[in-house]
Amino acid sequence: MPRPPTPLGAWGRINTAQVGPGHYRARARFRDFDGRTRLVEASGTSRGKAEAELLDRLRSRARPSLEDLTGTTRVGVVADLWMAELKDSDLAASTQEKYRHLVDKHVRAALGNVRLQELTVGLLDRHLQAVREKKAGGGAATAKMLRTVLIGILGVAVRHDALQVNLAKQTRGVALKTKPVVALTVDEVHRLRRAVASDAAAVRADLPDLVDLMLATGCRINEALALRWTEVDLKNDEPTVHIGATLTWHRGAGLAIQEHPKSAAGQRTLILAPFAVEMLLRRSVNQQPNSANVVFPSSAGTLRDSHNVSRQWRAFQQRDPRWSAVTSHTFRKTVATVLSRQFDALTASAQLGHSSSAVTEKHYIARAHRGPDVRETLSAFAADQGQSDG
Repeated sequence: MPRPPTPLGAWGRINTAQVGPGHYRARARFRDFDGRTRLVEASGTSRGKAEAELLDRLRSRARPSLEDLTGTTRVGVVADLWMAELKDSDLAASTQEKYRHLVDKHVRAALGNVRLQELTVGLLDRHLQAVREKKAGGGAATAKMLRTVLIGILGVAVRHDALQVNLAKQTRGVALKTKPVVALTVDEVHRLRRAVASDAAAVRADLPDLVDLMLATGCRINEALALRWTEVDLKNDEPTVHIGATLTWHRGAGLAIQEHPKSAAGQRTLILAPFAVEMLLRRSVNQQPNSANVVFPSSAGTLRDSHNVSRQWRAFQQRDPRWSAVTSHTFRKTVATVLSRQFDALTASAQLGHSSSAVTEKHYIARAHRGPDVRETLSAFAADQGQSDG
């Protein structure tokens, strides 16, 4: 019975021989992605160095280009190609970093060495279910995003004919439990602002003014932290801020200002309420210059990390537990709820920078639990009470 052929992208036994004083040569037969087997060799001053150099060449040769993807290509290799595609996309750096983390933790570890032709819907579905049920580093939200990542990775394989269908799309969708939107009332906002302003540690952490900007605009915390003085106009009859950037974290580079917000709809110029104008005027006079020219720098005059802000906010909540359920996103939901009740959902959506009012209504506007006063209309049902039928 004939011996089966070496798989594509694989190599046979390495043979090493000394060909001269301090000169060794290592060779192996490598099956290229055109199906042909070729001899690959490398040299070194010792047996180990020659073999190590040969292994580097073989591994590099085994890493296919997009044109070389086949059913024998491993998922980890396709994941690398997908991540390279993301670098050239307009996807936010923070989202790319989340995807990279999921690839490293949940794709490479569990599926990285599986060949494309070995994948099944059942295998992917079981993996997603395991991640969903995992308490540490898992959960429904992680599984939902992981499914998106797998669809993207296998999409590369489909586009280059290594798979006929995107198996990840056939897995069960991951539903998230929707929580009711919680927003502050106007009276609660008054009490919270007083509480933050009277807390000495919160004042030292520069929390009161940051809270006021988010309440006056409905912007995201990283949009607030990326706001530069060049985007603030306090001289016009209608003072404004332009929300056109956000703060992101880049692997190996740290914090940076991304010159566009989360989405195209996020580009917006917002008219400021008087309390925000007064706050910004005061800061423009009293604030020391900083290298990034941001309105809310760190204590060192650098970009301010939202994770540090969250830590400072949690410390305030420990000192004043009345506000233990409030996050920076609560302010955004509060703005949306107040505007939708005073105006409509479209107004709230435009203020928050959403592409659709449906997103605003579903995730940002708290529902009124008290029904409308329709007593007069419904009284018509009993208008003939006391009259006989005949």
